[in-house]
Amino acid sequence: MDKFEILKEKLNDMRDYIMEMDVKGENAKVFLKDVYKGYIERLISAIDKRSLLPSNGTAILGLLRGLSDYDELCSDEKLCEMAVDADNYFCNECVK
Repeated sequence: MDKFEILKEKLNDMRDYIMEMDVKGENAKVFLKDVYKGYIERLISAIDKRSLLPSNGTAILGLLRGLSDYDELCSDEKLCEMAVDADNYFCNECVK
């Protein structure tokens, strides 16, 4: 399987998990379901279109950073682990 297809699987898993999450805070919910999920979907689309540039070995997608403004989202271990896993995979495996 292509490295970008593996990344796409990781992003699809994140998107599916996000849709199942029960977020209490209204601001966190809007960010997660609209902004963050939309970012993940744009990354998936870029992979499908083959327009996502490879990492230079240090670049990340910023998936964990996007969660850092919301305590409720940062405290979700599974979501954070998924974000770190996808960021690290992109940085280390999806290189030129």
